[in-house]
Amino acid sequence: MAAAITFLSLTTPAAAAQYGLVDDYRPGSFYDKFTFFNETDPTDGTVVYDDFDTASDASLIAYTDYSTIMRVDGTNIIPGDQGRPSVRITSDKKYNHGLLIADILHMPPSLCSLWPALWMTGPDWPKGGEIDIIEGVNTQTANLMTLHTTDDCRDPNIAGYSADMLGDVTTSSCWNKDPNQAENAGCQIAAPAAGLSSALTAPATYGSSLNAQGGGVVAMEWTSNAITIWLWSRYNLPSSIATATNLSNTSPHPNPSDADWGVPLAVFGGSGCSLDSHIKDQQIVVNIDFCGSWAGEASVWAAADGDAGSCAAVTGTDCASYVRNNPGAFVDAFWEFGAFRWFEKGAGS
Repeated sequence: MAAAITFLSLTTPAAAAQYGLVDDYRPGSFYDKFTFFNETDPTDGTVVYDDFDTASDASLIAYTDYSTIMRVDGTNIIPGDQGRPSVRITSDKKYNHGLLIADILHMPPSLCSLWPALWMTGPDWPKGGEIDIIEGVNTQTANLMTLHTTDDCRDPNIAGYSADMLGDVTTSSCWNKDPNQAENAGCQIAAPAAGLSSALTAPATYGSSLNAQGGGVVAMEWTSNAITIWLWSRYNLPSSIATATNLSNTSPHPNPSDADWGVPLAVFGGSGCSLDSHIKDQQIVVNIDFCGSWAGEASVWAAADGDAGSCAAVTGTDCASYVRNNPGAFVDAFWEFGAFRWFEKGAGS
């Protein structure tokens, strides 16, 4: 198992209060608590983010009795230099510390041009920080988890933190402008491929592999000491997670200290950077982007990805052209959530 990214001196907490449900983003009312972003994509993606009415009329957002669905347009060829319609939503509520649990029934697949993400962001980015919980591009099959901060949150003492995790550190400085890393890289932990880790069998964590597994449940705990991310197959859920994702249970109390939560995918914590100074007033964001400054960046588009080959070779064209001219490729590009809940210590009965 890998050593976690570290940057806050750890203290021994007093007896911890239990987590209680604060915000329940339920099927049928999920979108009532989010604002629809419909401005120009900040990453220069080949995308148009629809407002609520437009997305609803185009069936890009929907509910079932047990789930919330958010998808891209998979019907139309897009003319000229326009982007493909999609959805990006931001929670109306801002958070400081807590536990997010999301039951992912389906997510956008590992497909050239796609850039889906479940993340959180603070005010005046990157001053308020960013937590990327699930993110990836193109044919990627394992999750990438990242923090983005300003310039005095860097060079964490990775080896000095004893917490174990399944993921591997790919970049260690959270500072977006660190000259020793690619710009905007942040400090990143890569989940192992499904079924692989240095010591334990890991679940599928992203894209097509996660969907083939039947989805999964992700949890992100944020305290002053650490930001920790777990993901489980729905067939191997800790008991308190099974209870927390049961929509009929309105007062669950998930407990990250339970032994059956197991080893997390990622842990950001340790000495060298105060999380409370750099991660604050976070809003939940869910979106599906196309191309942009990551998925469509020339070197990324041209890079081979294992046996899949490069997206340039697979599609025979550039990212934007592929997105505009191949609507059928994106029929399965959607998020579907069951339970989607925010918990805080001391809340609830």
